[in-house]
Amino acid sequence: MIVSQVAFAYDGADFEEVINTTAKCIYETTPDSTVASIGGEWAVLGLARSGAQVPDSYFEKYYENAVSFAKSRGGVLHDKKYTEYSRVILALTAIGKNPENVGGYNLLIPLGDYEKNRVKKAISVALEFLSKAQNENGGFSSWGGENSESDSQVITALCALGIPMTDARFVKNGHTAFDNLMTFYDKDTGFRHTYDESVANRMSAEQ
Repeated sequence: MIVSQVAFAYDGADFEEVINTTAKCIYETTPDSTVASIGGEWAVLGLARSGAQVPDSYFEKYYENAVSFAKSRGGVLHDKKYTEYSRVILALTAIGKNPENVGGYNLLIPLGDYEKNRVKKAISVALEFLSKAQNENGGFSSWGGENSESDSQVITALCALGIPMTDARFVKNGHTAFDNLMTFYDKDTGFRHTYDESVANRMSAEQ
């Protein structure tokens, strides 16, 4: 029942409305973004790229927090997870900041020692896996269940690679990942994490 209600809500909403509703949810639930997987870069990245009306002070505050964090860690965002660097770099570039000088630290350097000759093959293998893992309704699952974030992450990857949602590898029974993502949307509150949640989820909205 929840799925059909959400789908119906999407049928009556244009994409600008979806963007503005989600941006409003992010802005209200994450007033002070910092370096974090939730309440951090995904919020900044989403708001910056959405085209929604967000005060410049919001992004400046995030930048100040990122600089303070980098300085407090001596430029080492994480000693094991290099994805921390990737996430922060994406957010910084989205708001027009230079990741090569964040409080005097170049955040690109830790990512510069990866072996790049095998990247194309790795991407090919990953795409094949994702295509096979896609559910019959066009969506994706993780940790044992369908959720909007799984759809969002795959959509982000496909967009980054220039692969359209309608690529035959990622259409199941006529449904794309984007089609399935929109079944989690509610026109009043934004995006749910799972079908059985009654209200929007902060992480879902950000991603």
